[in-house]
Amino acid sequence: MNRFALSLACAALLAPLSVGCGRDGSSPSGPELPEVVPSQFVPAITNPYFPLEPGTTFVYEGRNGDGELSGWSSR
Repeated sequence: MNRFALSLACAALLAPLSVGCGRDGSSPSGPELPEVVPSQFVPAITNPYFPLEPGTTFVYEGRNGDGELSGWSSR
């Protein structure tokens, strides 16, 4: 591949990265967070496919890079 084609390919791949920059050259601060309205929350979770009951504990286990068993739980 000649130099011109390589330069053109690099420019085409890097151009979308510049879209996220602000006008002053700074990066964006992140996505806007939605407004949280407490009155829109429900008193009970009624999802039959993922029932969340008080006291439910999830335990996740796996092996780390050394092959040792590791895990953590969430309450």
